[in-house]
Amino acid sequence: MVDGACRSSPPLSADLWAERLTTLAVADDSGALLIPTPLLALPAASVADDTEAMGRLQRWVRSGSPQPPSRETPLTAVDASLQGVVRLDALLHYLANPTLLFGAAESSWGAKGPLGVQLDDGRVVLVDGNHRWVAALLAGRPTLLMQVLR
Repeated sequence: MVDGACRSSPPLSADLWAERLTTLAVADDSGALLIPTPLLALPAASVADDTEAMGRLQRWVRSGSPQPPSRETPLTAVDASLQGVVRLDALLHYLANPTLLFGAAESSWGAKGPLGVQLDDGRVVLVDGNHRWVAALLAGRPTLLMQVLR
């Protein structure tokens, strides 16, 4: 885990995080700076978890079911991320603007904020919102307002 990310430490400013996080980032082919989520305490989902989560999401969208309720969810309740990386610029944006961790702009899945899927074994995989989850962790927040499809 990145130094200073534990809850007992006071949260660092976005500028100080930028200095620390830049050392973990690697440029992709487009020049975007990416950080693997496992370096930030958020494991990447396995192929099997990805398949199960995406199947559940697709069935939910096709059925026209209502949005899951938004709830403060402990960060520790999220077991993995489907995305596996965060873009440094997006992460720094959320660290500098913590009021945007849950917003009115809908995701591609229609969620109003971070969206997780609870797998058959009870684990929760983050489908959308990995930048916001990591920003909440680095800001020292124990929870994140998110929607979890059960």
